[in-house]
Amino acid sequence: MTGARARDDAASGDDVAPRDDVSLRDDVSLRDDVALRDEVALVVRRTRRLLLAASVAFVLGAAACWAASERLLTPSRIRPGLPAALAGSARPEEVALATADGLTLAAWVLDPPGARGTVLLFHGKGGCRQWSRMAFLAARGFRSVSVDARAHGESEGRWTTFGWDERLDVAATWRLAQRRWPDEPLLGWGTSQGAAALLYFADDHVALTGERATSAASPVIERPLFDGLILESLYTDIESAFRRRIVHRVGAWALLPAQPVRWLVTVRAGLDPAALRPRDVLAHAAQRGGPLAGVPVLVATGEDDWSVPEEDARALAAAVPDGRATTVVVPGRGHVDLLAADGTGTESVHTAAIDAFLSRFRE
Repeated sequence: MTGARARDDAASGDDVAPRDDVSLRDDVSLRDDVALRDEVALVVRRTRRLLLAASVAFVLGAAACWAASERLLTPSRIRPGLPAALAGSARPEEVALATADGLTLAAWVLDPPGARGTVLLFHGKGGCRQWSRMAFLAARGFRSVSVDARAHGESEGRWTTFGWDERLDVAATWRLAQRRWPDEPLLGWGTSQGAAALLYFADDHVALTGERATSAASPVIERPLFDGLILESLYTDIESAFRRRIVHRVGAWALLPAQPVRWLVTVRAGLDPAALRPRDVLAHAAQRGGPLAGVPVLVATGEDDWSVPEEDARALAAAVPDGRATTVVVPGRGHVDLLAADGTGTESVHTAAIDAFLSRFRE
């Protein structure tokens, strides 16, 4: 009896040991599973946070890029004004111009008695009709037409496009001059974006006006589109202008992050940066047989203009063959109205250059 119980106890002991080992292994495995699940959950939480942060950063970055592109495309509107004491024949004629893409532009015409010719005035981004320049020209015996570019002043339009769509504004103004004063000297005077628009119009004048500047038998111009051009504060190409703007306003570090803004601007406005190169356009239009062949050009910039430095102005002038271009650098001026008095008297440098240029057309 005792022996049988001992054998049973021994057998019972043999059964207990294996069950304890299995339980231990199960406990370890359970703890490993829990730790693994915790680790996976932690990774998932961190991944979600990173994705959320990346999404927020992307949305904020996209919003900032969109806002920056909107600011570049949408100018602040300044309403043109006339001196309060101005009355009678001294007041300009109000004119509405229709562009080829269906916009209505507001313009003034100032026509002094015995005018020697007509000057078409085109302002820069953020500007409007230029009464002071109209009075300046009238005092020198020239009629003038000053227009609010699209999206500026009292003209229709939403966006500005660095002179590209504004070439349609130039075309509408040029047609007015051709209708009313077809046989008189015609000059174009543009500032910054307005100067670019003048050149883009000249290079694409047949498509924009429906009028040929050449005869059917010869590629030689019968009469240039303009008898003279004044180009102020004009960028040589839009890429360098964009880079300079970013470096000046933010810093060189922002050049790479700003590329999405550049891309957005071109896509939203339907622009081709390769076409926005005034220096190349001027060189093409001014060559023999071009729409600006033989036309004298005055190129002006400010000594302290970070956007259009002196070397760019001289590069523009060098694009005109036969030494027909003159360069003037106004001391102490930046990317501003070079003709406006600022208390320093440096505007006299530009006034003298303009007077010398206009003297060609006073005879």
